[in-house]
Amino acid sequence: MIATGGGTFTFEENIQFIQSEGLSVYLSAPYALLRSRIGDKAAERPLFRDDLATHELYTSRIRYYRMSDVTLEIRKKRRPQRSWSACCSNCRKASSTQRKKVARRTW
Repeated sequence: MIATGGGTFTFEENIQFIQSEGLSVYLSAPYALLRSRIGDKAAERPLFRDDLATHELYTSRIRYYRMSDVTLEIRKKRRPQRSWSACCSNCRKASSTQRKKVARRTW
């Protein structure tokens, strides 16, 4: 498992490489939730200093993220471990030839 930075999946060559070598998972969370998790650390993260620009960047990247094989919905009330467990369980059951069929589902 490799966690990439937010911009990694916005380059066609990266998307092709990741999808040819493994299974891509998009951790989909609403902007407000991501912003709240950053909190006071926004000052340490250059891309989070300007909220309007950050939201525009987030919005522009979503179309790339949706190209992932699996979308894992992250919500405030739902524990991430529960979503991740469901995703892993379903992906593990699928053989390598079936993974693309299992893909595109949202847990």
